[in-house]
Amino acid sequence: MKEIIFHRMKSELATYRKYLVYGEFTSEQLVEQSYQFVIKQGLFQLFSNHYLSSLTCDELLWLNKQEHIINYLYGLWMKNDNGLAEEFISIIHYELKRDMGVCKSE
Repeated sequence: MKEIIFHRMKSELATYRKYLVYGEFTSEQLVEQSYQFVIKQGLFQLFSNHYLSSLTCDELLWLNKQEHIINYLYGLWMKNDNGLAEEFISIIHYELKRDMGVCKSE
């Protein structure tokens, strides 16, 4: 089941990318679609690299029932009201310290 979901998500993302590349959009429309593409691509990477293996059989079956898995997950993401500011700040803080350490040691 994991392989089926992985391949469906990969195909859906590729189809969406082609839609963006070959579609006729104004600059404003393309900018608006960019966020959606980045999030969908991130969801695909998250699920294909890590998360898909930790889903239960029921969760996998539920995902597979969705007409478009990537759109479904994106919809869940957009409905989520948790902010990521704290996580971003922690990551940037860590990376700044690491980068400063690398520069000082050179």
